[in-house]
Amino acid sequence: PAAISFPLPTYSGEALLDPEQTEDFQLPWDIWVARKEGLLVQHREPPCYVKLRNNIYADGVKRVVMDQGVCECERPSDSKSRGCNDESCFNRMMFYECSPKLCACGDLCSNQRFRRHEFVRELETESRGFGLRTKVPLAPGQLITEYCGEVITQHMCLERMDTIYQGHHNFYFLKCGPGCVIDAGQQGTVARFANHSCEPNCHIEKWYGNRMELRIGLFATGKIEAGAELTYDYNYQSVSGKEEPCYCGSARCRGVIGQR
Repeated sequence: PAAISFPLPTYSGEALLDPEQTEDFQLPWDIWVARKEGLLVQHREPPCYVKLRNNIYADGVKRVVMDQGVCECERPSDSKSRGCNDESCFNRMMFYECSPKLCACGDLCSNQRFRRHEFVRELETESRGFGLRTKVPLAPGQLITEYCGEVITQHMCLERMDTIYQGHHNFYFLKCGPGCVIDAGQQGTVARFANHSCEPNCHIEKWYGNRMELRIGLFATGKIEAGAELTYDYNYQSVSGKEEPCYCGSARCRGVIGQR
């Protein structure tokens, strides 16, 4: 077959090295002004992690599963009403979710909140990395999202601090029971982005879901407007004894994350 030759690319290496054929790059004027005035916003992407729908359990961590209790609530006669919505519901009072198969209220049961969709998304803050904000208005006591991750032992938590998380500045550990910790650093839900505040608008609650499995959720403490950042008090306990400075900016800021 006949040999076929193509011309060199327009910006070949030879042309780029020839001072007579090249010109110095000039930044467009509007971008230069924006950068000089500090108006050029650089958007960063949240750190990568594997998104989970439920907790996963590491080797050596026992997953407790038990039969679920049935409340004595009656199904509302009005289809627009909701059942199991106050302290008269035995399950709600004990921080247990009702079973969709066992509760007499059926699809009108309001005590199955961990099955809902998420109403939140990440946002980038000025001094506290990425945070979490709500896309819709939230009512007091409303479940916002579940905090999921890998359930590990306290010993495994300390090992990871000295190995895979050594040199890291952001940690996503949440104590979930005696000797157990949820690690959302590599796998978890969007709840991992909720920042600390000394005057938070959210709080953490521990519930027991289907088959009495532990579920941890982020709940609204009061009324929250759409677009607001979601925060809770970490009650941080340092393993090394070193205090972590707080940048929440609230009037009640303690200066450090945790108790002084």
